[in-house]
Amino acid sequence: MARVAKKSSIRAKRDDPNGPVLVIPHCVLNSPAYLTLSGNAVRLLYDLAMQFNGRNNGMLLASFKYLSEKRGWTSADQLNKSKKELLAHMLICQTVQGQRPNKASWYGITWQALDDIDGLEIPAQAWPRGAYRHWTPPDQIPKRHPPKKNA
Repeated sequence: MARVAKKSSIRAKRDDPNGPVLVIPHCVLNSPAYLTLSGNAVRLLYDLAMQFNGRNNGMLLASFKYLSEKRGWTSADQLNKSKKELLAHMLICQTVQGQRPNKASWYGITWQALDDIDGLEIPAQAWPRGAYRHWTPPDQIPKRHPPKKNA
């Protein structure tokens, strides 16, 4: 009797066995950077990670126009707050600065290597891969006390 490979049996259990899969490593999902995100920031992270196809990290779009049409975002303000939160938590990094009237900024997810894409404004050597691991909640950052003045 032929033995079925585990990979194909897992694939066969999915609704779309040949469709793409969103993969976020457990080290990301268990990191303080991820665990302290707001719900909207988590949603945006998933919307960005869904765009990643294995060859386009650094070209992910987070513009309101794109995400409102493709993913149903209804508030540009909430989207911008979520984007700032993901950047602050170092789960994403901006790779291209957008310009008006119609050039959107590009982003990459920091748990993946930066792909070799023409037009990126960040060199591969400067890519902050794994930066989310070094994020510390603001209330846990040691505070520096000003020196005491001699009276």
